[in-house]
Order: sequence, then C-alpha cells, then structure tokens
Amino acid sequence: MMSNAKAKHQFENPSLATDQERVAANIAKMGAAVGVKSETASSPNLAGTDVDPKKDMSDDEFAATEFEAWVREEDEWTPPSNEEWVGLINPHLVTIRIAWYVLHKTKPELIDVVRKLLTEDDGEGKDMVTSTFDHLSSTSDMLKGMLSIVDTALARLIVAGMNIPHAEDQ
Repeated sequence: MMSNAKAKHQFENPSLATDQERVAANIAKMGAAVGVKSETASSPNLAGTDVDPKKDMSDDEFAATEFEAWVREEDEWTPPSNEEWVGLINPHLVTIRIAWYVLHKTKPELIDVVRKLLTEDDGEGKDMVTSTFDHLSSTSDMLKGMLSIVDTALARLIVAGMNIPHAEDQ
C-alpha cells in the first residue's frame, strides 16, 4: 500500500503533466487515506481482503470478510473540521450548484453558455470555461475520495452487523 506521505507528494507535485496523471495521483492519495491497496483501488470496500470483486458473494462469504483497522499516521488525511467545511463552500459547494445548473440546460443552451464563458476571464488569467472545468474536476475528485471513505465504513459496519446472530436464531 502506498503511504499517505508518498500519495500526498504525488498529488501535490506540480510536475505531473497531464490531467490523467493528476487524477490518478489524487485517487492514489485518497486510496492511501482509506487504506486501499493499489490492486484493489477500483473496489475500496474490499481493500485488504482476499475477496474477488467480480464474484457475487453469499451473505456468509460477505460476513466472513476480514479487514484491519487503520493505523493513524501523523500526516494522514483527516476529514475537514467544522471550520474547514466553511472554507470548502467556495469552490466545492458553489461548483456543485454550477453542476446542477448545467444539468438543467439543453445542449443549445449550453453551447451558448460556453461560448459566452470563453470570452470571460476568471481573474487569474484563465477563461471561465477552463476555470469551471478545473473546479468540476477538483470537486469530483474530492467527492469521490469522501465517497470511498463512507462506502468503506458502510461495508465494514455491514460485515460487523452480519456477524451478530439474529434473535430468532438464538
């Protein structure tokens, strides 16, 4: 498994040339944060298990899934604090509102929007379309990482719950 520090370095490394490399590094960073082994990155709920994610599992097989508790590291990713969430409103919650707005536009309407945004500057030297794409990509990466954490916790709680005998079985 990649260490948090190594994944963080890859994600923050400005020498990564392509969007694909940056996205892959971000996925590795979040995978490292949730304890996903690189070979199971596509199925984080099964990280650290010998479970084949392509095979349907019986309830008994799922209940038998083993996992290890995370070991806290000094530089590991942690969920945002209440104060940090406020700082995530812009750009992430704003970006979600923009995404929602986009979904309610027809193709001709979006062509007009993009045409207009191509002529507007974001104040940092980029046109608004590029800036919007960057924000959407960044928000998508952040939410995927958080979803991975929530899904992993959900899977672990389900496995734990499946190991408690039902009252009628006792």
